[in-house]
Amino acid sequence: GIALYGMSLLFQNKTSVRFYFHGSGDMNSYTFQIGDQAYTPVAKNGQYYVQVDGINPQDLDKTIELVVSKDGKSLTVSYSPMTYIVRKYNSADSAESLKALVQGMYGYHLEAVAYQKYLEIVKIDTLVEHPDSNNNWTSGGIYMATQEPNDAPYKSDWTLEYAPTSSSVIKRIRNGETIDVAIAGRGTIVKYDADKYYLNVNSWTMGENAPAMDGDIYIIEGDFYNAANDATIRFAKNYIYLNGTNAEFSKEMPTLPTVIEGGMLQKVDGYGWTGGQVPQP
Repeated sequence: GIALYGMSLLFQNKTSVRFYFHGSGDMNSYTFQIGDQAYTPVAKNGQYYVQVDGINPQDLDKTIELVVSKDGKSLTVSYSPMTYIVRKYNSADSAESLKALVQGMYGYHLEAVAYQKYLEIVKIDTLVEHPDSNNNWTSGGIYMATQEPNDAPYKSDWTLEYAPTSSSVIKRIRNGETIDVAIAGRGTIVKYDADKYYLNVNSWTMGENAPAMDGDIYIIEGDFYNAANDATIRFAKNYIYLNGTNAEFSKEMPTLPTVIEGGMLQKVDGYGWTGGQVPQP
């Protein structure tokens, strides 16, 4: 038979949840399912695990229900990534680096949730290229529009580019980490109409920080300069959330708390499930 051993949260290119099991006999005689999606357990060090990949930042507080069944009997195991975040932040045994990481993930979650709630969006538009199988954009960029035109020159043939004046005018948030991604002096924003722009997201404009990935948040704030026309465009703070194949824009963000409060979820003690066993064969 098999029994649940515990759960864990993985921070990689994408956030993942693992359910660990002790088992003997034929694991293929059991079914592992979340919703309509079936999962195949992976053997490792005498144990087995089922891994759920690609947890979106706005869904970190959602409960994942894994149903394990055999011969008409089943057990549902419920787990939320936020359980790990809260417990590790509040644990006296957690390293400060881990606390900083989970606190960042919590802030990232709140930012992503905010994008789902704010409807005052400057523009929503599809990216130039759809993401590949890994949800990366290997080239292309993001269309942008302002609510009011400005006097900065533009060219409808897309040949007039504005370059960041410093690396900090474009920041990216991914997996709770915020970094500067702009490369000063490189044409990054094209102004092709009085109130329309295009943000290049590629290896030329962002170097090793390209490509973009689904779930990334870009923060645009500061000056972009065109030397030929001695013209500067100053962007007020804009947040760009890459959600699927859409880029969602907002000018406002809520104030993020600095402390995570515990007691949000029960049933989990560290990595371990407090009770329940999969039906025996």
